[in-house]
Amino acid sequence: MRRVFEQLSCVLKPGRSAVFVLGQTSWNETRIPTVDLFAEIAHPRFGVKEHLWYPVKNRYMSYSRRNGASIDKEHIVVLQRKHDG
Repeated sequence: MRRVFEQLSCVLKPGRSAVFVLGQTSWNETRIPTVDLFAEIAHPRFGVKEHLWYPVKNRYMSYSRRNGASIDKEHIVVLQRKHDG
């Protein structure tokens, strides 16, 4: 992901935004703060401009997950390209 943000900072002008849709992750029943990690990796080129979330209404998945995971909400993270300097 660091490479993605490096390349994105080359094509996105300072002050402009990029929007990402993220899900929360768990490993061995431990919640991983995906949004926080994402923001940390994006720093110092990007800052979090906005963080929204919404419940997923249609949670149907056509295949079963081995770990019993389900997607109950999605997070929308708006990152803003910082000014150089």
